[in-house]
Amino acid sequence: MALLAICICPTGASARDAFADDAFATHKANVDNGKYMFNAAGCGACHGSGDNMELLSGGMEMNTAIGTFYAPNISPHTNGIGGWSNAQFLNAVLVGLDREGNNLYPVMPYTSYGGMKPEDALDIKAYIETLPQSDAASKDHEIAFPFSRQTTITLWKRSHFTVPAYQPREDTQMERGRYLVENVGGCGDCHTPRTTTYGLDLERAYQGEKDLTGAVAPDISKAKMAGLASPEVFTKGLIDEGKKLSGAPISDPVMRRLAKGLSALSEDDRRAIYAFLSDREVKAPAPVAQSVTAVCKENTATEALGGDNAALAQQADAFIGKYCRNCHGPGESSQGSYPAGDLASIAADANFVVPGDAAKSRLYTTVVSGRMPLGKRPSAEEIKVLEDWINALSEKNLPQTAAAKPDRSRPILTYVQFVEAALKDIATVNALDRPFMRYFSYRDQYNGMMGCEDDQTFMKRMDVLAGGFKKLLNSLSYGPKLVLPTEVDGTNGLLVRVDLRELQWEAADYDFLIKRYFYGVDPQSDASLSALSKETATQLPIMRIDWFMSNGARPEIYNRLMKLPTEISELEKRFKIDVADNIRRRNVLRAGFADGSSGVSDHNRMLERHDMPFGGYYWKSYDFGGDVGKQVLKRFPHGPKELAPLDAGLVPFEHDGGEMIFSLPNGLQGYYLSNAAGKQLDVGPTTIVSFRKRPIGKGVEIINARSCVDCHADGILSKRDQLREQIETSTLFSKDQQDVLLAMYVKQEELDETYRKDRQRFVEALKALGITEPTPDGGLQSKHAPGEAEIITYFADKYEDELDFDALAAEFDMTPKQLSDAIKRVTNTDVLRLGLDWVTTLEAGGTIPRNEVEQQYALLLDPLLQRRPLDTAAIVVAGAEQPVDAKPQSIAAAVPEYRKEDAASGNRLELALNVKSTTAKVGDELSFELSANQACELQILYVEENGNVEVIPDVMIGNPTLQPGERRLIPQPGTGTLTFDTPAPAETMLAFCRAGGLGDQKLTVEKARDYVAKSKLPPTRGLAVNLAKQAQADAGASSVQMVTFEIRN
Repeated sequence: MALLAICICPTGASARDAFADDAFATHKANVDNGKYMFNAAGCGACHGSGDNMELLSGGMEMNTAIGTFYAPNISPHTNGIGGWSNAQFLNAVLVGLDREGNNLYPVMPYTSYGGMKPEDALDIKAYIETLPQSDAASKDHEIAFPFSRQTTITLWKRSHFTVPAYQPREDTQMERGRYLVENVGGCGDCHTPRTTTYGLDLERAYQGEKDLTGAVAPDISKAKMAGLASPEVFTKGLIDEGKKLSGAPISDPVMRRLAKGLSALSEDDRRAIYAFLSDREVKAPAPVAQSVTAVCKENTATEALGGDNAALAQQADAFIGKYCRNCHGPGESSQGSYPAGDLASIAADANFVVPGDAAKSRLYTTVVSGRMPLGKRPSAEEIKVLEDWINALSEKNLPQTAAAKPDRSRPILTYVQFVEAALKDIATVNALDRPFMRYFSYRDQYNGMMGCEDDQTFMKRMDVLAGGFKKLLNSLSYGPKLVLPTEVDGTNGLLVRVDLRELQWEAADYDFLIKRYFYGVDPQSDASLSALSKETATQLPIMRIDWFMSNGARPEIYNRLMKLPTEISELEKRFKIDVADNIRRRNVLRAGFADGSSGVSDHNRMLERHDMPFGGYYWKSYDFGGDVGKQVLKRFPHGPKELAPLDAGLVPFEHDGGEMIFSLPNGLQGYYLSNAAGKQLDVGPTTIVSFRKRPIGKGVEIINARSCVDCHADGILSKRDQLREQIETSTLFSKDQQDVLLAMYVKQEELDETYRKDRQRFVEALKALGITEPTPDGGLQSKHAPGEAEIITYFADKYEDELDFDALAAEFDMTPKQLSDAIKRVTNTDVLRLGLDWVTTLEAGGTIPRNEVEQQYALLLDPLLQRRPLDTAAIVVAGAEQPVDAKPQSIAAAVPEYRKEDAASGNRLELALNVKSTTAKVGDELSFELSANQACELQILYVEENGNVEVIPDVMIGNPTLQPGERRLIPQPGTGTLTFDTPAPAETMLAFCRAGGLGDQKLTVEKARDYVAKSKLPPTRGLAVNLAKQAQADAGASSVQMVTFEIRN
């Protein structure tokens, strides 16, 4: 921020007169308008509690050259604006005066708000008074002399507080846009460059400026806005999708919150804002004629969040994303026990939800009883949201029945056709090369995705689908050149051939995929397939691309194909990168970010770049699970601690984990997650990293590679460093220490150029693959899928979606009627029962989870298609250490637990755990209650965030047998106390109970620690997954419960 001048001569302008004490005392507020204007003005973006823009507790820190400002509490509590008169509120917002008549600093944009209609401002006040109260005390600004004097700001206002008071003007689109931009939104306060005395440089209006949070408010001038490809780049892309005008995601949290606020604006007001900024009128699109016939339209997870109960639906989806989908979501390990797909499929699943009656809905009763979720527990308010959503559901919220959907418009392509095409193609390949050839098929997308589209319409999708495959395939290659799959003649590009050698895959790597594949056909069951298998020297010559897309970027397969070691130091040795030496020689480039501004963490974060030997990049992050002590980068910007002693007497930070992104020889990039010790992780602990903006229909966990490709669609993200300026002005560091630090925390210009070059390297590789599209500002970016989704993620998500009747029938090369008829003809009772269950669900508009189809597919091949499934258990994979979960050997065994529960619920052990709160302070005593529906022997473990495991003494448990209906308090009265002794973001109490006694399943500390050590998951998750598998294999005799605590100072 430029310095405020001490002596400023008036130029004829005068500051606004204050409102009289009784001004607008009788105003009758319109709360709805207040909410609308609150969002348009961005009040919650600065005064909210992080992303909770309705809790106006303040506290946001703004570092400037004259000192540090803190956004105040403006909640309706007396520590906020509770009890303020209308005149006092107007004086603060429109005149820049506090309750005592002192001048406010122009970090509060009253120089823009001053032109607001007073009634609009008072409506905002009325809306704020409906929001939750916060008793947080507003923090005093820390302003250096002489800028701390009221005299200085009084003089400044005389020269710069020139906005005219509100006057009614003509009712035009341009005027409405001006009012929203110049007054309500105060856009110029951030986007217009400042003069030396912190006035607005109106000759460069809206041309971009570094704002008070350290981020850059971009150019939104007339020249920039008028040059956009269409108004929707702003009205949809920025406001609805949270994208910059360049198409990249908005990374700055304040700007994301501002965009979210603007999303409440009507389409007319959005167009008005764009019209004013671009200086041209924008007409509304012509209305689309409505049809009464079934429409062929692609469904999205977002659609379930609209309608009459949109607010409840959005909160329910957030609940399920936070507490359910990390384990039960599409593609996750526990999807079989409860398929937590998109909200529409959950609402339609009669196994879990009874619309209009939460008390009869298993989804609700499982939560309210304490059986689920495991780990962090929802608050009573969050559970009430889930209850209200279910109670608000009705038949109109359920999906269309199968009969109401549009008919199929293109033919079914058969498996045999593609085997014959591949057999003809392999004959064109040199005999010496044939054993290295593998075929990948889009046939299942052609058959199952949007069957109501005709052939020509569907084939337009192939740019996206083929682009996603090429991008993932090459992201799994250490080969020096990009690999372009060869299209097989006669298949219209729906079957392609790939040479394993070009990817630097071994035959054993492909066998590793086969071992985990669900859709293989025994080559001996078909003569053509047998011939193709012999030519290609593999049991699976053709693989479904959709399965590969879903699994290729998930840790198990990704780690194998990318040959990732279990320690990051081993990978760095392979790349010939000496991280320690580079840091000691200051041959690195660093960028630091304040709490919450990195986009993946609530805490501060630091990025560090190293050069790769072949000219690429190796970025690694240092991530933190808290913001105390040596976790604070502003105080400890050097490290890590393994390098101690550091140059110039600097003290190292202590981080908790990191993410590594490295160039591949072909120009794309790879990913790695680790804990602080450098041990490989498959999933990042949510206390350290997670999706700050949860994708609709998904959980919040960061899964290595699978999540990374989504965030890094265009390669390395550009982030603005927030530490260099702090180091330059801080008194914590000596001159020698500053020199050491500033050699690594380089100037923003150098950082931006490095980002640009690294991103260009990645995008050039995409361009060579033919999978780029232009950005609105004339650059290039990765091709996007419908809904602006990243193309690998889109394709993988499509596979993991639950299947409707058309899609499920297409899995077996049939239409719904053909599948129904085929099921009627089967003689196997188990197949018939399963088929009738599926058809009944599908005809009613329900869906079948992909996980369930995978488990049953091989068992249905022979009854429905007279083909023998491939016996993947007989395949031996060289170099594979981890055993593969055994596939079910019968239809009955493959039926998921939730479909069996009505018949067998009385035989299954159910353990429930209840605790008052999962948030605690150091010194608090821990107690909780356990109950079970059967007698079982109990064991309780305590798992610390660092992986240490302790067994709770038997004396605190009391009688080791928990009786049915008993509500056991732990620890037992008079046996001692369990006290939280140190702060931690996530420590977990885990209970394991077994009917008939624990026996040899009783865990020792050593065995529990071994589970944690061998897992590539956060400690609690790793142990819980092992125990859950143990319980699942125990035929309902065992049950696991856990609760995770956040412990604060």
